[in-house]
Amino acid sequence: PPPLFIFTFSLFLLPILFVLGRGSALINGLVLKADAPLKSLDIVKAATSEGLLLVPAGPTVVRFVPPLIVSAAEVEEALTKLAEALEKLTKALKTLD
Repeated sequence: PPPLFIFTFSLFLLPILFVLGRGSALINGLVLKADAPLKSLDIVKAATSEGLLLVPAGPTVVRFVPPLIVSAAEVEEALTKLAEALEKLTKALKTLD
């Protein structure tokens, strides 16, 4: 599938956090909602702890910059790791409430 479709699909991981996916070719970003309780750096740090390297692009965008030779299996693995990181973050937020 086209890369933007893959990253837009990941918006469904936590629709309470993300408003849209944007980008071109393999460089894509997930845009956080204005009222999201997290910033992009929080997500980048959580993803790093799961073994996924992401880049913050300002306080509200999480950027994916995979290598040009990324495979579909690697994209699936990245989305799984992102989902795990987001799940841990949201659990941590719930315990703070």
